[in-house]
Amino acid sequence: MRPLLLLHRAPKLTNFSVEFEYRPELKPRVDLWLRFATTAKVDQLSLCLSSCIIPEEYTVPQHLYANEFVSKLNFRNCIIKPNGLIGWSSLKHLYFGFTSLPGDVINKLLLGGPRLESLELHNCYHFNRLDIVSASLKKFVMLHSYYGEEGWDENELLDLKIDSPKMESLEIVGNLYNMKKCRIKDLSALVEVKVDFEIPIEDDIEEDDQTKYCESENVVRELFESLQQV
Repeated sequence: MRPLLLLHRAPKLTNFSVEFEYRPELKPRVDLWLRFATTAKVDQLSLCLSSCIIPEEYTVPQHLYANEFVSKLNFRNCIIKPNGLIGWSSLKHLYFGFTSLPGDVINKLLLGGPRLESLELHNCYHFNRLDIVSASLKKFVMLHSYYGEEGWDENELLDLKIDSPKMESLEIVGNLYNMKKCRIKDLSALVEVKVDFEIPIEDDIEEDDQTKYCESENVVRELFESLQQV
């Protein structure tokens, strides 16, 4: 693939997509491809990796966090760990699928993407607190993304905060038991909401879990009450 990339002479690359079964020994090649894409001022970049046997994840190189040209980024089965400030001044659409987002990574991404309009998290993990605070975000989707710092732990619940005055579309899908708090601040522009929680039948819940069930019900009730203006 490298000789073909060297033939590229256009001043700007519109779209660059990498999708294959990743193995650690292929990391130098992926690094090279991403370096080529960023050097060519790529507009839309997609890195969708998979691993059939043992989950192997690719760590996104640091230079990708300082890209002023990219407007759309898709990551799947990657590790996102920016060491410094993020410079995504043109980024409008950001998607993560089966991606590790430890600590306060999302906060850094939102701060580094002042023009970000769409953020989607699909089956992401390594976080138990999520603050979606943005002055530009118009769409937020979170599908089954409640895995904590140590992976799946029924006692490690998600604390979610959303404060985005320009948000028009909100979608939250997942297990009711994985939500500790859902604090809605300023969503005055919201016009479309999809909330889809898996709720167990109360008669099937063991006595020790009754308190957690009631707390989870309260979280959803508060969420609906905060969305009355939609």
